[in-house]
Amino acid sequence: MPFAAEIYEAGARIGLWNITESEAALRTSITLSPASMSLINGSGSAKRRRELLAVRSLMHRMGISDNDLYYQDEKPMLRSGRFISISHSGTMACIALSAEGPVGVDIQEIKPRLSIVVRWLTKSAPDAAGRNVSLIRSGLLWTAREAMFKLSGREGVSMRSFHTRLPEGEIGAQGCFPGYLDTGTGAETFQVHYRVLEGYVLAVAFPTQAVEAAEDATDL
Repeated sequence: MPFAAEIYEAGARIGLWNITESEAALRTSITLSPASMSLINGSGSAKRRRELLAVRSLMHRMGISDNDLYYQDEKPMLRSGRFISISHSGTMACIALSAEGPVGVDIQEIKPRLSIVVRWLTKSAPDAAGRNVSLIRSGLLWTAREAMFKLSGREGVSMRSFHTRLPEGEIGAQGCFPGYLDTGTGAETFQVHYRVLEGYVLAVAFPTQAVEAAEDATDL
């Protein structure tokens, strides 16, 4: 079975699944709700169907019924009242589950196109101009912003509106750092925990009461 790992970050339970099975094999191991059946069968992409099935296989392993899952404005929700966030990239599927409060998760395969993504994300950041950014740092910047974006759930907000203070120097195997969203009338603040896995970067975002002044954020 391609279950990869289960870890804990700041009270959240994180499950990882390496998607190596066929679509048929994934289907035989779980019971799908009518809503999930319709969603999966309606997808024209075999890769997308396997991602959706792997997420539900991971939910099953973590004790979450597929009938408990629903979507509100495209955001995954649980009828039990617990908080959930979902991500997938490459062959990995990921779930963050919390009973204590909202959580946002993102996993990203480390590959060359991340350098292009970073240039787009930091287009308006003068401190990023001309910098040679490693792929791991690029992946961390992307996953951190994605995790905060999912957690915030604000409509009409661009990924460029989120900012971080990534660790100085070489990125370690795990750690945490603050982030914020400039709302125009103040700052919505976050704490981002990260792990550098084999070939992937994982970020988990949590809401916080306050971080240092927004102008101190450097992103890279």
